[in-house]
Amino acid sequence: SYSKMEKKNFVTPLLGFVSTALLARTIKLRQSRHATGRSCMQTGAGTQADIPESLSESYSLIPREVEEHRSCYISKSCSVSYANSGSLHIRNGRKSRLFDVFGNSYLDTRNNVAHCGHNHPEIVRAVSYQMSQINTNTRYLHPNASLLAKKLVDLFSPSPLEVVFFVNSGSEANDLALRLARAFKVHTSKEKDATTCREPHVIAIDAAYHGHTMTTLN
Repeated sequence: SYSKMEKKNFVTPLLGFVSTALLARTIKLRQSRHATGRSCMQTGAGTQADIPESLSESYSLIPREVEEHRSCYISKSCSVSYANSGSLHIRNGRKSRLFDVFGNSYLDTRNNVAHCGHNHPEIVRAVSYQMSQINTNTRYLHPNASLLAKKLVDLFSPSPLEVVFFVNSGSEANDLALRLARAFKVHTSKEKDATTCREPHVIAIDAAYHGHTMTTLN
């Protein structure tokens, strides 16, 4: 079961040397199994019988085949972490831990997606239920979207922020923020001319990551 502290902060930000030390402990074992060994299921991740038929082919790949497919069919621009020391073949996660196909456990200090930890039972149940009902965009009315929007706006009360946009990523959020700022400048400009807003002044942290869209990259 998850304690209150774990619910509050599943993924604890730690210094880089911690993850490096943890990686060094298991890398030798992982590399010895890497070349020819058939991958195994991590304890607690389910059995082969639990895997849907549509995923059975991918779960049957050995590590060498996984790397070959990745190298051949996914752009080299999509980097692989720890590729210089033997890439991690992660199969599943639990709370703040990641597990590879050989059963090795890693403290996750790098993932920026699973904000509430990996495999949180309440989130898994909610997502599984909703997927069994419908998964669509916001062009239709649905109580989940409407109530979530209200709860988000309530967090900012009594600020002037009154509406929300649902987006898919940080890149899209930053891109939309710039578009809104430019639209506001046009709306408040005396000339009402969009050409005056092509080069607005934007404050950004130099050499930082802002997203993958053309607007955020520029």
